[in-house]
Amino acid sequence: MCPGANGARQPRGGNHHMGSNHHMGGNHHMGGNHHVGGNYHPRRDHDPRGNHRPPGPRGGNPGEAAGLAYRCLAAVTARMPADREDWGRAMLAELDQIRPRGARWRFVLGTARVALLPPSPARPGWCAMLAAAGGAAAAGVAVHVLAPAAGTAAAVSLPVLAALAVWSLAAARTRAGRWDRVPAAHYALVAGVGICLALILATVQSYPGELGSRASYWASLLFIDAVAASYLMLAWWLPSKLQPVRRNNLYALAAGLAVMIPAAYYIQHPSLPGLDAGPFPGGWAWLVAFLAPLGAAFLASGSRGRPRDGLEAAIWAALLSGLTISIMIMAATYRVLPAADGSQQIVADAHRHGVASAASWLASDNLGGATILLVWLPVLVFCLANLGITLGCSWAPPGGRGQDATASRPHNQRRDSGGLNGTGCSARTLRRAVATEASSPSVSPPANSRSMLAI
Repeated sequence: MCPGANGARQPRGGNHHMGSNHHMGGNHHMGGNHHVGGNYHPRRDHDPRGNHRPPGPRGGNPGEAAGLAYRCLAAVTARMPADREDWGRAMLAELDQIRPRGARWRFVLGTARVALLPPSPARPGWCAMLAAAGGAAAAGVAVHVLAPAAGTAAAVSLPVLAALAVWSLAAARTRAGRWDRVPAAHYALVAGVGICLALILATVQSYPGELGSRASYWASLLFIDAVAASYLMLAWWLPSKLQPVRRNNLYALAAGLAVMIPAAYYIQHPSLPGLDAGPFPGGWAWLVAFLAPLGAAFLASGSRGRPRDGLEAAIWAALLSGLTISIMIMAATYRVLPAADGSQQIVADAHRHGVASAASWLASDNLGGATILLVWLPVLVFCLANLGITLGCSWAPPGGRGQDATASRPHNQRRDSGGLNGTGCSARTLRRAVATEASSPSVSPPANSRSMLAI
C-alpha cells in the first residue's frame, strides 16, 4: 500500500493514475475524463468525441443493446424533432427495462407509431375515421343500387368523395371544438356538392346514352371527381388559413340564398330553347350570382375595415354561387329532357354530332357545361368581389378599421358630443358646483345666495 493523493493508501501493483477511476486489483484505464483530486463528472449522453448518443443499457446484457428491437427504436427516435429528444431517450431507457421479446416489440411498434404520428388536437380521431369509412360504404352501395348505369368506376370513385366530405367536416369540427362552431358555409358547400353529384347520377340513370364512348366516360368521370374533390378540399383548407368569423359566414350564406331564389324559380319554370341555345339560361339568376358575393364582401370588410373579413366572405360566396348556378342548370335540364325529342333543332344538332337521342345529346352537353362552370364562374365572381372588399375597407369608419367592432375605443378617439349634449354637460356641471357651494358649512346663507346669483 502506498499513500494516495489525499493521504489514503492504495494497493500496490497495477498501473494507475492520480485521481482516475479504477477497480480494485485491476488494471486502470488510461485517459478518460478525470480531474486531479479524484472528483469527476462523466457525460453519459456524449461519446468520447463529444457527439450526442442515445443512452443504451448500462450494464446488464450488452446483447440487448445491440438487439434488433433496440436498433429499430433508436433509428425511429433519431429522426424526431429536437424538442422531443428527451421523450425519445426516455423510451429507449424504458425499453431496457422490458425483458420479454414479444413485449419489447409491442413497445417498439407503439412508440414508433406515436413518434411518426404524434397525437394532435387538430387531427380527427378514430370516430371520424369510422364515420368516413361508413359514409364511403353507404355511398358505394347507393350508387350501385340506385344508379347501376353509372358503372363500376363511379361506384368506386364516388365513395372516395363521400369519405372526403365526412373527413373534412370531422376535421373542421376537431379544429373548431364544437359542431356549432364549424363554418355554416362549410355545411352548405358539402350539401351543394352532394346535390350536384346526385343530379348527375339521376340523369345518367335515366339517359345512359349520354355516357358516350369509353374514353369519354372516363374523361368525364375523372373531371367531375377532380372538381368535387377540389371543392371539398377548399372547404377543409379555408378555415385553417382564414380565422372563421360567424358574421362573415352569414354574409356568404345570405349571398348564396339570394342566388338560390331566382335559381329555384327557373327550375320550376325551365325553358327548353334557353337551355339549348341560350348563353345564360336562368336570366336574373346570373346577375344575382355576380352581385350577391360583391355585396357580401362589401358588408364583411366594411364592418371592421379588415380585408381578411371581406376575403373570407368573398371566397365562400363565390363557391356557393357557382354551385347554385350549376345545380340550377342540371335540375332544369333534367326537367326538360322528356320534351327534347320533340324539338327539331335539338334533334338536328344531335344527329349532326352522331347521337341518336336528342335527350341524351342535350343532357351530355348541359351536364358537361355545368361541370366546367364550377371552375370558371367562382373565379370570375371572386375577382368581382374584390371590388366589394376595396369599397368596404374604404367605407369603414376610421376608428374601426383593422379592429373588432366590439372593442373599446381609446379615450382620445372618442368623438366630442357637442350640440345639445355639450349643453347638458355644462348644465350638470353648473348644478353640481352650486350644490357643493350651498352645502359648504364655511359659507353663510347670505353668501350662498350671493354666490348663486353670481353664477
